[in-house]
Amino acid sequence: MATGLDFLIGCEKSSFRFLAVNYGQLNATWSLPTMVGWPKAKELLYSGREVFADEAYHIGLINHLVPSGELLIGP
Repeated sequence: MATGLDFLIGCEKSSFRFLAVNYGQLNATWSLPTMVGWPKAKELLYSGREVFADEAYHIGLINHLVPSGELLIGP
């Protein structure tokens, strides 16, 4: 779901995983490669492994990485 957003902000404790792969669904196949490139997208989709905040920022999965105390959810 997160890959369909215009931009993503994560905190140091954020992690991401493409769980649909466990059910034989590859929902992020259109948007994920545009964010992280085809090789990394295939790795993440096929493995279903967890991606932690620092790697997510480094590969372009999230746009901004902020300290946990500075992340606000909602208005």
